[in-house]
Amino acid sequence: SAIKYPVRFGANERVIQISGEAYFEIKYDSQRPFIVQAPDYNVKVLGTKFNINAYSNERISTTTLVSGSVAIPTASGSETLLSPGEQMKFSKTDKAVSVEKVDVELYTSWIDNNLRIEQMSLEDIFTILMRRYDINVYYVNDITKAEKFSGKIPLNDNLRVVLEQISKVSDV
Repeated sequence: SAIKYPVRFGANERVIQISGEAYFEIKYDSQRPFIVQAPDYNVKVLGTKFNINAYSNERISTTTLVSGSVAIPTASGSETLLSPGEQMKFSKTDKAVSVEKVDVELYTSWIDNNLRIEQMSLEDIFTILMRRYDINVYYVNDITKAEKFSGKIPLNDNLRVVLEQISKVSDV
């Protein structure tokens, strides 16, 4: 993940750029709105806690609101407002936007060095682990990629511990 921000914010707004994933807790300031520029859309922060997942190599970018409020400008010039517990998904392939209620812990548990998962494929788990531990993963069997897991994985442990936990509960 990467975040670009100025040495000093301007007098009228606070703007940062992100690629990858980041969690924010932003204080509302009506005089200087906070704007997060993701590769595919901007998020105007209205005093809130939220997570953005905007990796350039993923088909979907998401913004998940924990508390407060955010506004996301749409192509038509209007704004999509999120309420706490909602997630906006942006499809890069067809530019479609959808909003749904989610369990925010599934998208923010990583900030506490845990990965809480609910029916997540092994391929998706290893995508996260590859980013976290800077590793490459190769599959001998494509069927294994689709195996689903639920639970909590501690991310601050040694990678070997994480891999042993996965192998204990599966044939992987």
